[in-house]
Amino acid sequence: MERRNFLKNIGLVSTGLPLLSFKGALGLSVTKVRIYDNYVRGLPHYGYEKIKSALQAGTELRLVREAENLHDSFAVQVYFGEIKLGYLPAYENIVLANMIDAGIALETRVSAHDLQENMYHRLALEAFAELVISTPQTLAPPDFGRADNSPDLYRNTFI
Repeated sequence: MERRNFLKNIGLVSTGLPLLSFKGALGLSVTKVRIYDNYVRGLPHYGYEKIKSALQAGTELRLVREAENLHDSFAVQVYFGEIKLGYLPAYENIVLANMIDAGIALETRVSAHDLQENMYHRLALEAFAELVISTPQTLAPPDFGRADNSPDLYRNTFI
């Protein structure tokens, strides 16, 4: 089931309130996790030379899927603005390609840029994804023992 349909089914979309406004009440929080950090491949073949002086650690980059690529069906292009810089290495792009295909937002930026390095190790990028995690209060519910021994607030209120 798609997330939007799930939210419709539980009534959160129709209220106009985003799910994240309920995160505290649900015992959830959002954290940013670095899921990738490696070098960009193919720099000499694209627009890197034109914009290399504009790149530094922290510069925002963009990943674009290229599913029609004849050589790699999981190809992921790396862009700075509208300038194509190269690709993620083919031997490790499948997870990010699947995440992009699933519509997961990734924050991508330069993690290292060293003009003295060879072209294979000159520019590295890191990618982050936001993950919803349980807070400690949801990991350990109150211990009431057996279900029969737990407080019955409904009956105690109305009896």
